[in-house]
Amino acid sequence: MSIFRRAMDYLGLGEDDAYDDYDEPQAADRTTYDEPSRPVARQVTPRDTEPVPSRRPAVDDSSIQPRPISGRQTSSVRTIGTPGAPGEPYTVKAIRFNDIQEVANRYRDGHPVILNTEGCDAEVARRMVDFSSGLAYGLHGKIEKVAKGVYLLKPAVRSNPDAY
Repeated sequence: MSIFRRAMDYLGLGEDDAYDDYDEPQAADRTTYDEPSRPVARQVTPRDTEPVPSRRPAVDDSSIQPRPISGRQTSSVRTIGTPGAPGEPYTVKAIRFNDIQEVANRYRDGHPVILNTEGCDAEVARRMVDFSSGLAYGLHGKIEKVAKGVYLLKPAVRSNPDAY
């Protein structure tokens, strides 16, 4: 019979004598005080406080003059293209996983990116491809395998999708 008792104890199904002390609730000894306790207030010395600045003077806005609104407004904003030909992919030869940050920044800005993982460890390359595919999925783009270890990440929003 002791084999079964030991097996039950081993599996945690038997009685445990160590918990007998916790079964009985102990009455708490509460002492009563004649006076209710009062919170202790800290004495504030002049060193502890900083002088509060008085109100700032009102700003004189008499020099501000409103501009009349004309019926026709012309825009002086010119669009400046990004460096390089539009649609030309940005190539990244990644060696470490930290290099993937550059890929993500370029891809997020809407540039196609070529990720070259030929020179790095197979495990790091797999992590880079996993990250890049998640990046492409999250930004509604596409990822294509161009060659062994070379991937093209195409962003979703392009004016001419055949440019790359």
